[in-house]
Amino acid sequence: MKTTKIILDTDIGSEMTDAAALTLAAISPEIELLGVTTVTHDSVFRASVAKKFLNLLGKNSIPVSAGLRANGDHIWEKEFLFPEGYEPSKELDPRAASQLILDLVNKNKEDVTIVGIGPTTNLAEALTKDSDLPNKVKELILMGGMINPPTVDGKLIPRGFEY
Repeated sequence: MKTTKIILDTDIGSEMTDAAALTLAAISPEIELLGVTTVTHDSVFRASVAKKFLNLLGKNSIPVSAGLRANGDHIWEKEFLFPEGYEPSKELDPRAASQLILDLVNKNKEDVTIVGIGPTTNLAEALTKDSDLPNKVKELILMGGMINPPTVDGKLIPRGFEY
């Protein structure tokens, strides 16, 4: 059976949907999960959560890298969202998420699907580093989000509630 090689770019840690997607990608026989990158706000915490999930699933060898905040800043220090006593995983890949994406794509040219289920900041940074990236991937799958907040029954739905 031919497997689909994917890189999962996620903002895991805020709701269960990303955890479910990561679990499915990690255990599905149809998918070869090459790597996981995390994005938005506390990306190191999010990467630590993803690594913990993978370890619990017996998938310790899959690299996980913390990426950018939604506004483009790198964040490598604790933030107020971290639980008491939290320490980042020592098993995280030291490369920036965008670099892990590029390295995995270049190693598996034209045979990688990038799946983005969070803000696309890491993908944008990877594209900035290598403008030929779109020609090197097999497929790009993105979860939709909100561009303009909609009005439902006369009430404005604020940004962040698109899920």
